Amino acid sequence: MAKKKKKDDGKLDFSGMDELKHNPFAALGQSLGVSPEATPKDAATTAAASAKKEPERATLLVRMEKRAKGKQVTCVYHLERDHQKMLKQLKAQLGTGGTLQDDTLEIRGDFREKIGNFFREKGYKVRLGN
Repeated sequence: MAKKKKKDDGKLDFSGMDELKHNPFAALGQSLGVSPEATPKDAATTAAASAKKEPERATLLVRMEKRAKGKQVTCVYHLERDHQKMLKQLKAQLGTGGTLQDDTLEIRGDFREKIGNFFREKGYKVRLGN
């Protein structure tokens, strides 16, 4: 049993269409007070401007804990985003190792003051513990 050859390549031809004649969302835009002249570029600009407003950040808790065999670890709690980026910057600045455990940054050694100052410069509120 021979297979039939496909005549078209499966692509749709839109070459005959100039532009859309009817906007089904025009009435919705008018009820919301959006001007019909708004272009996608304008919408992207306003969306980017609203995204730049940063939400209020939670207060970070920076405290020193002891691990097995008496090793000191400085932990940073309540960091909501950019965990890996912040961890990489801290490790480079402090010259020490660290890891990310369950949304908590763990830096080897007692660096509470230095880590607190690092996050204050970034605009975070910091509370030092222990």
